[in-house]
Amino acid sequence: MLLERADRLVAVWNGRPPTGKGGGTADVVHQAREADIPVDVVWPDGASRRA
Repeated sequence: MLLERADRLVAVWNGRPPTGKGGGTADVVHQAREADIPVDVVWPDGASRRA
């Protein structure tokens, strides 16, 4: 897995929980945190997801 080679994760993530489908940003952030990999979340003020 690519995450195993990471020293840090920078994620563009809205902070929502995983959808249960697997492989989404929330899943990767959770895996990184479980592996004690530092995570920087980038979500600009006023940003929103489009439907």
